[in-house]
Amino acid sequence: MRASVRSWPLGRVGRLAARAVVPTAVLIAWLYVYLVVLMALWVVLGMVLAGWSPVVVTSGSMRPTLQAGDVLLIDEHPAELLAQRAVIVFERPGGELIVHRIFSVEDDAYVTKGDGNPTPDVDSVRPEAVAGTGQLVVPLLGLPVVWFARADVVPLVAWGAMTIGSFAVVGASAVQRLRRRHDLSAERQLPTAQVGLWRVRVLVGVLMIVQFAIDPSRFDVAGTDSGRVPMLAIGLGALGAVNLWSIVATRRWKIETRWAALLELAVDTVLVVFLATAAGTSGIGWVLFALPVIEAAMRFGLVGALVHWMILTVITLGARIAMSELVPGPEPLITELERVLDQLSVLFLVVVPGSYLAEQLLGDVLTQRGATDQAVLRGHMLERVMATGHEVTRLGDLHVSAIVDASLELGFDVADIVTGDGVGPWQIMAVDGDGTLPAPGAAGSGLRPVDLDSSAVLVTADDPEPAESAALEEARLASVVALTVNDEPGARLVLRAGSRDGTADNHRFEALRLLAGQAAVALRNDRLLGELTTVSDELEHQAMHDALTGLPNRTRLLGALEEELRSPDASPILLFLDLDGFKPVNDRLGHEAGDELLKLVATRLGEAVRAGDLVARLGGDEFTVLLQGRVPPQRASELATRIQQRLAEPFLLGQETVSIAASVGIAVAEAGIDQSELLRRADVAMYRAKKRARGSAGYVVYDQELDVELGRRAQLAVDLATAVDDGSLTLLYQPVIDVAIDRLVGVEALIRWTHPVYGPVRPDELIALADDVGIGPRLNRWILHRAASDGARWRTIDPDSSVFVTVNASPEELMSAELMENVTTAIAESGFGPDRLFIEISERLVRPDQGAILDNMHALRELGVGLLLDDFGEGQTSLAFLHKLPVVGVKLDRMLVVNSADSETERIVLESIVDLARKLDLVVIAEGVETEDQLSTVAGVGCHLVQGFVFHRPLPASDIDGMVERGRDRVETA
Repeated sequence: MRASVRSWPLGRVGRLAARAVVPTAVLIAWLYVYLVVLMALWVVLGMVLAGWSPVVVTSGSMRPTLQAGDVLLIDEHPAELLAQRAVIVFERPGGELIVHRIFSVEDDAYVTKGDGNPTPDVDSVRPEAVAGTGQLVVPLLGLPVVWFARADVVPLVAWGAMTIGSFAVVGASAVQRLRRRHDLSAERQLPTAQVGLWRVRVLVGVLMIVQFAIDPSRFDVAGTDSGRVPMLAIGLGALGAVNLWSIVATRRWKIETRWAALLELAVDTVLVVFLATAAGTSGIGWVLFALPVIEAAMRFGLVGALVHWMILTVITLGARIAMSELVPGPEPLITELERVLDQLSVLFLVVVPGSYLAEQLLGDVLTQRGATDQAVLRGHMLERVMATGHEVTRLGDLHVSAIVDASLELGFDVADIVTGDGVGPWQIMAVDGDGTLPAPGAAGSGLRPVDLDSSAVLVTADDPEPAESAALEEARLASVVALTVNDEPGARLVLRAGSRDGTADNHRFEALRLLAGQAAVALRNDRLLGELTTVSDELEHQAMHDALTGLPNRTRLLGALEEELRSPDASPILLFLDLDGFKPVNDRLGHEAGDELLKLVATRLGEAVRAGDLVARLGGDEFTVLLQGRVPPQRASELATRIQQRLAEPFLLGQETVSIAASVGIAVAEAGIDQSELLRRADVAMYRAKKRARGSAGYVVYDQELDVELGRRAQLAVDLATAVDDGSLTLLYQPVIDVAIDRLVGVEALIRWTHPVYGPVRPDELIALADDVGIGPRLNRWILHRAASDGARWRTIDPDSSVFVTVNASPEELMSAELMENVTTAIAESGFGPDRLFIEISERLVRPDQGAILDNMHALRELGVGLLLDDFGEGQTSLAFLHKLPVVGVKLDRMLVVNSADSETERIVLESIVDLARKLDLVVIAEGVETEDQLSTVAGVGCHLVQGFVFHRPLPASDIDGMVERGRDRVETA
C-alpha cells in the first residue's frame, strides 16, 4: 500500500514542493535570525560606542520616517539650539514621550511637527524639555514592546513562535551542516573562483573612476581640491596591489590557505569602506559594498556572506559616525545613517539571496565537477590497476615490485609486500616509496596478531589506541592500509600502503583492493599452474608406473622396448618373471600380506639389476627386467640366476617368514621383431620354466620349440571345455587298504583326461587349464557328483560295505561360497551318505586367519562330511593347531613316508605324528607307500591305513566294483 501511495501524482508533487519549500524556509529562518541579531547589534553599537540611549517609538506620527516599533537611539541635547529637521524626543505633560521633528525655531523654542501630521504641534518645546536628539533608527526592533504595551496578544505570540521556530530551524541546520562536514572552502580556491575575484576588483576600480568623473567633490576628504586625486590614486593603487598579490600568491607561490583568503577579504573590506565613506552615500559608490560580500560568498558560502554583511554594516556605520564628527555634512547624521542602512539593506536583499543561490549552484557545479574528477581519477586508477593486472597475472609469474610501484601510482606515499605465518618474523619481499612503514607485527603496521583475523585493516593517526597513533606519528604517516592477498597456512601475503595526507579515500582504497585482488589472482594462477604440473606429473607417473610397487608398468615397458628396438646400436634382452609360491602366501596370509610381499620383491629386483636396467611390473606376480643397450646373452643368464637367488631368500611378513621362488623366461631381440612379440616370447619362455622347474629356481631362453608347446596348451584349453560334457574325462580311484585286516576301506578319486591328439594330460596341468579357461567350478562339480555316484553304487553292490571316498578340493573351491551347495547337491542326488564322503584339504591352505576356508570346513562337518588334512608333515601346520581344526584325520606327506624308511630320525618323527594323531582321535593315512620297506616302517609305527603303489595304482571304477564284490577277501598287492 505504501508503494502505491508513493506512485500517486499528488505524492510526487508533494515531494517536489517539499524540496522547494524546505530550503526556502531554512533561508528565511537564517535571514530572520541575522536581522534580529544585526538590529540588536546596531543598538548595542550605538549605546557602547556613542553613548546613545534607545527609545521605542510608540506613535505613528513620524511615518514613513519613523513608525511604531522602531527603536530610536538618542543623544543628549546640546546647550545650543538645534537645527531644523532634527528629530527630538521630548516629554508631554503626563509623562508621555513624543518623537517629532523640529519644524522651526522661534523665540528660543522648538516648533515640532510629526511627519505624518498636516500641521505643526500647538505647543512649542523648550530646549531643556528635550530628552535627546535622534541619531540612529533601528526599524521594527521594538515591536514586541509595543504589542506588549497595547496588550496585542496575537501578534506577540506569533512573534514569539516565529522567533523560537527560526532559532530552532537555524540550530538544526547548523547541526546538520556540522554532521555533513561539507566544507567547500578548499574547492573555492579553484582558479576559476580566483579569476572571478580578480575581475570583480577590476570592476570596483572602474566604478571608482566613474564616481570620480561624475562628482569629483565626493573624494574631497579635506574639503579642498588637492585631496581628490590622491584619494583616487590611493584607492586604485591599493586595489591593484591586492589584486597583484592575490595573482602572485595563487599562481606562483601556490598560497591557497584559509588565512590567505581571510587576509584578502579584510583588505578588500577596508578599501571598500574607505572609498564608500569618502564618496558619500548619494552617488553610486555604495554599490562597492557588494565586493566584500560577494567575495565572502565565493570564499566561505552563504554563512560567510551573512556574517561578513553584518561586519561590513557595523564597520560602515562606525566609519560614518566617525566621519560626521570630522567633517560635518550638509544633512543631519540620522539622515545619513538612515540612507546607509537603506543601501546596505538593499545590498542584503539582493546580494545575500544571490549568494545563497550562487552557493547552491556552485555546490552543484563543484559536486558535479568533483564527481567528474573522481570518475576520471577512478578511471585512471582502474586503468593502472588493469595494466598492472596484465603484468602480474601471467601464469607462474608474480611481480611483487610491479604491485608496489602501482600502489605508489595510486597516490600512496610508501608501499611494501610482506609474507609470513603470523607467528614468526615477517619477510619483506618488496618495498618502495618516500618514507618507511611501521615494522610488520609492530603497532601501526596493520599486522599485529589481532589484525590477522581481518583481510583488510586500516590504521589512522586518530586511532583510539595510543600505541597505534604514536607509531604512525613516528613514521610521519596519516594512515596505513594492510590488505591480505592470500592466507595460505604458513605463507600469508599482505600488501601494505601508507599515506601522509590523511585516510585513503574510497577510490584509492578500492583501487588498492583491486590491485591486491590482481596479486591474489596471480598467486592462484601460480599455485594452479604448480598443481596442474604436479597433477600432470602424477597422472603421467600413474599412467607409466604401477600403483603398488612404484615400478614402471606395462605401458612404460612397451614404450621403452619400442625405443630400444628402434635404435640400431641396441640389442635388448627381456627377462619375464613369475613368482612361484606367491598364490599360497596370498591365500594363506591375505591380500595385504601379498601386496607387502610384492613390494619387497620389487625392492630386491631393483637391488639385483644394474643402474641402466628397467624393472617393471606387468600385474599380479609378474615382473620384467629390460636389459637396455647392446647386451651379451650370458649377462641375461647371470642376472636370471642372481634374481632367483635373491628371491629365494626368506621374506619376513609381520610375524611370518615365507619363502618363494621365481620362474624366469628370457627373450633376446632379433631383427624385425616388435615390442609385443618380444614380450610374448619372454612370457612363453617363463611358462616353460615354471612347468619344468615346478617352483624351483630355473630359467628358460626362448626358442621356436616353445611355440609348439604353447600351441598344444592352447588347443588343450579349447578342448577341455567340451571334455567335461562329452565323457572324455574319467575318474580313477586309488584304494586305501587297512593292512591290519587286509581289506579295502576307501578310495581317493583322481581326475584323468586322455586327449585324442596329445594323449594323456597330467592332472596338475588339467586343473591349471580348467582354472585358466574359467571352467574350474564346473569341473569340481563334475568330480563331486561322479565320486558320490560311484560311492553310492558300491553301497548298492555290498550294503555292508564301509568304503569311503575322498575328493581333493582346490584353494579356490575351499574359499567358494558354492562349495556347500555342490556337496549337498551331490549327496542328495546320489544318495551317498555324507559320513562316507571325505574332502581332502592341503595342509598349507589351513591357517587361523583363513576365515572363508574355516567357515566352509565347519559347515561341512555339521553336514556330516569328513575332512582330511592332506600332505601333513610338510611342516606348515603346527601340531598344537590340529585339535582346533574340524578334521577327522590326516594323510601323511609322501616324502615323510619315503624318508622314514631310510632314516631313524625321520622314523621317530613319523612315529610321533602317528602317536599324536591317535591321542587326538584322528584317522591317519599313509600315502605314497611304494615299497615293502616303506610298508613295514609305516605299519611298525602303528599306521594301518595305507595308500600307494605297493598295493594298487589308480583303478577305474569297474575294478573297484570287483573289489567290493569280493568283500572280505584279502587284498593282493599289485
